[in-house]
Amino acid sequence: MNVLDIAKKRYSVRTYEDKPVEKEKLEKILASAHVAPTAANLQPVKLLVVQDKERLKSIAKAGNIYNAPLAIIVCADHSKAWTRPFDNKQTTDIDATILTDHMMLQATELGLGTVWVCFFKPNVIKREFQLPDNLEPVNILVIGYGKETPADPERHFATRIPMEELVDKKAELARLNKELETAKKQFAQVNGKLNNQGFLSKAPAQVVEGVKKDFETLTERIQLIESSISALQS
Repeated sequence: MNVLDIAKKRYSVRTYEDKPVEKEKLEKILASAHVAPTAANLQPVKLLVVQDKERLKSIAKAGNIYNAPLAIIVCADHSKAWTRPFDNKQTTDIDATILTDHMMLQATELGLGTVWVCFFKPNVIKREFQLPDNLEPVNILVIGYGKETPADPERHFATRIPMEELVDKKAELARLNKELETAKKQFAQVNGKLNNQGFLSKAPAQVVEGVKKDFETLTERIQLIESSISALQS
């Protein structure tokens, strides 16, 4: 199953069997989080893996976790997060969310159901799990074996906005055409040099080699841009 198929298969499960998630499957889910990218590779995320029924009840004080046998609280660590210097935006929410998405898709591939919970009281989670000030609970990923009829993988054609609303084709085509025009002008200049015997005979060998490399790079770039334009127009 490829990534797109897994993404289509995933749906929010809110009814679970009273059956634990196997250790091997949990380890794969956590491994998918471990390889997830974070800004500047600072990895400012902590995971609280909760399977104990009493601790699951503690989470339920903060929000609905649908009696699932496993919940992973995804916390952002503000003490080590990357901050964008232009507006002081911390990427903690983004980093935590990327990990959550990785785990959710991995769980789906393993035949497990999930629901991504954001409707919860963070202060209750902080109190119940005695989190330090630098840790912020961002998401709760609920995992287990679903008791529901699986959602249709092709439902997104009806439930998602049209692709033309998601991607501004007109603006993207304008950008690509401008980029193509620039690349073709650069290509014409480079090609002119390579067809100029005076330049080839007088220029140092390393300069000629550099122009030849530019020729190859621009040829590939033009092909790539034209391919992108064709894909958008189809």
